Amino acid sequence: MHNKEIPDDKRNFVTALDLTNGLLMIAFQLGMFFTVQNKVCQSKMFNAAFGKLFNRPLKKAYQSIVKNSSQFKDMNDIKFSQKFEKIRSDVKDAFGGLVSLVAASIVGKRVIVPFIATPLADGVEKKLNERSARKKGLPLPENTKGATPSMQGNQVVVIPAKSQKVDAQDWLNN
Repeated sequence: MHNKEIPDDKRNFVTALDLTNGLLMIAFQLGMFFTVQNKVCQSKMFNAAFGKLFNRPLKKAYQSIVKNSSQFKDMNDIKFSQKFEKIRSDVKDAFGGLVSLVAASIVGKRVIVPFIATPLADGVEKKLNERSARKKGLPLPENTKGATPSMQGNQVVVIPAKSQKVDAQDWLNN
C-alpha cells in the first residue's frame, strides 16, 4: 500500500493479490503437509511409485549385501525382515516429506494458488476500496466488476507513425 512505484489505481489490487496469495499458500502448505504425512495416503503413494521395486529387487540386493558383511553373519530371516521393514519405513517417511515439499512448492504455489488467488483478490480489492471510501467519508464506490487494473485489456494504445518524433516518456504516458 505504501509502495510509491505502484500507480495509485493499481495499489489496492496488488495489495489484495499479495494478501490472498499469502493466505492461500499458508493454507495449501498446511493442507498438503497433513494430507501427505498421513500414513494411509503416504503408503498408497509410496506403493504406487516404488512398491514393486521394494518388494523383490531391493530386498534381494540388500540381502546379498548383508550376507557378505561380517557384522551380520548370524542374522536369520526374521531379523533380516525386521531390518528391511525398518529401512522401508524410513524411506517411506523421506518420500512423504519430499512429495509434500514438491506438492506444496511446485504444484500449489505455481499452479493452483494463482488460479484461486486472482478472483479472490478482486473481492478483497472491492472491500479495500469500500473501507478507504468510508475512512475518507466519500460515497461508496459503484460496483466495478471486471474493472480491476489487471483486466483492462480493451484499452486502445495509439502508436505514433514513424515520421513523428516522440519522446519515449510521452509515449508511455499516453
